[in-house]
Amino acid sequence: MNPVHAPRLPKGGNITKEKLESDAQSAPHTSFISVTCNVRDRHSTSAVGMLQSLRPSKLHVSPRLRPSTPLGLEMEIVMLNELTFRSKIGVVVNSLTFSLFILVVSFQLKGLGYTHVASLTGWLVFAGGVGEVIGTFSANFPHDARKSPYVTGILMFIISQVMFMEAPYYWVMCLARCLHGIGSAARMVIGPTTVCDQSPSQVFGSRSLTSVFCLFLVISPGQLGIALSGAPIGLLLGSPIGGSLYSHFGFRVPFVFGVIAVLPVLALLLLIVQVRYVPGPPSFVDRQDELPLESERRGSNDMGTTVISDQVQNKISFVKVLRLMLQSPRAVAALCIVFIHGMFDVLMQPVMPSHLNSTWGLNVSQVGLVFLASTIPVVPAVLFSGWLADR
Repeated sequence: MNPVHAPRLPKGGNITKEKLESDAQSAPHTSFISVTCNVRDRHSTSAVGMLQSLRPSKLHVSPRLRPSTPLGLEMEIVMLNELTFRSKIGVVVNSLTFSLFILVVSFQLKGLGYTHVASLTGWLVFAGGVGEVIGTFSANFPHDARKSPYVTGILMFIISQVMFMEAPYYWVMCLARCLHGIGSAARMVIGPTTVCDQSPSQVFGSRSLTSVFCLFLVISPGQLGIALSGAPIGLLLGSPIGGSLYSHFGFRVPFVFGVIAVLPVLALLLLIVQVRYVPGPPSFVDRQDELPLESERRGSNDMGTTVISDQVQNKISFVKVLRLMLQSPRAVAALCIVFIHGMFDVLMQPVMPSHLNSTWGLNVSQVGLVFLASTIPVVPAVLFSGWLADR
């Protein structure tokens, strides 16, 4: 089985870009190509430039050179927006459950007879943060799987919700919050990571619009931004829902609602086709003077063969990734910004319900409306920040 070769240039001969395009379009479709030309010819330089300027989609060889791709993988790549929607729903549920917790826990602690409610609420938030740190490292370091830590995180979330609403002692509440943090971190890490794995580079970092299947259309700087834009939506929904449920049905119902809300996330997760398939090289490679279509020369002047595949998988250890990030000024600056934002984001949340109740006599539904008013500006801020980032 021979690869397709570009026409060899006779000495003193010419070849046009239009001729190369017409020859390439007449061949069958495939994802792989090997182009050969005579590098010793004095006109090869111009041919190299023309070949590299061609779009890879216009250069085709026999489909027999392409290894078979799983049908589910092809469907998953086509349904990229739906994959992003699944990850976005996971982020929505995660922020929704946190909003439910922070709204009702102060009233529950006060009803159980505890004093210094704001301080106790802060320690519960701290326990959840410790769990998130543990879950973040455990979701990345031991393995590179996707579904298993995500499912484990959802199960830990369900267990933590049941433990918290039935906790007879305060330390059981802290333990439940720690388990909730571990499960939440696993979902927050694995969801966007799955989007990164299966998103082409041209849509991963470019501005795009969610598909019509999304209930909330938010313009953001790419597929990852679309997935993470679910955080303000969850906060927006959690405040009025949690206040109404607590006022009419008691303390347990908001947590039962959180368990019910996470079940569709588990169902959507099970429909994701995990990328484990990396196409191999063609069955035959010509070792003549060959020309790569992409700039992957490895610092050499020799003309080698570049096989263009649909999936590229480079595994780097977690420790090496962390070391590379700490060596990058941009990554360190981003880490500091996220740290400061996270600290100030939760600084007032444990205090506000208790303060509004003791000072102004607001009940849980009214406190939920105050939280709602403070969350509404986040949505236009997300839109503006996405637009500003592209300027």
